[in-house]
Amino acid sequence: MVSSKNSAIEVRFAHVTCSLEATISIQMTTGSGNFWARLTARTASIGEKVVLLDTGGREVSVAEDAKVYLQRRVVVVEEQGKLILGFEAAQLGGDSAESSITTAKEITFPARCALRSDRYFVIGPTRLHVVVAWSLLP
Repeated sequence: MVSSKNSAIEVRFAHVTCSLEATISIQMTTGSGNFWARLTARTASIGEKVVLLDTGGREVSVAEDAKVYLQRRVVVVEEQGKLILGFEAAQLGGDSAESSITTAKEITFPARCALRSDRYFVIGPTRLHVVVAWSLLP
């Protein structure tokens, strides 16, 4: 824990041998950005979740090209491991019953030394294309 007059930061780390870099991007393929979301990443061997996106109940920020702005995009995964992305999201609507329906799902990606992996995630009428680009770390 590192503290200052205005804030405190908790630093956690884990030693990962033979690791790969996973760069995550998300793009809307259908629907609108009218939803809130929380996206986490973890590996199969290290259960600690890293928050990649948390809108705090507010609408997700989406670029003109329909890409979702993530607060973090890069995580490290063991060479023979698995990346597990956790999604919690809900469509934002005019009535409270519609906006209270939350979708929760985990998507698992086996680690790869190169290339890309992709999956889709659906929130109401919105379909998201999740892409993980894999690369070796020097």
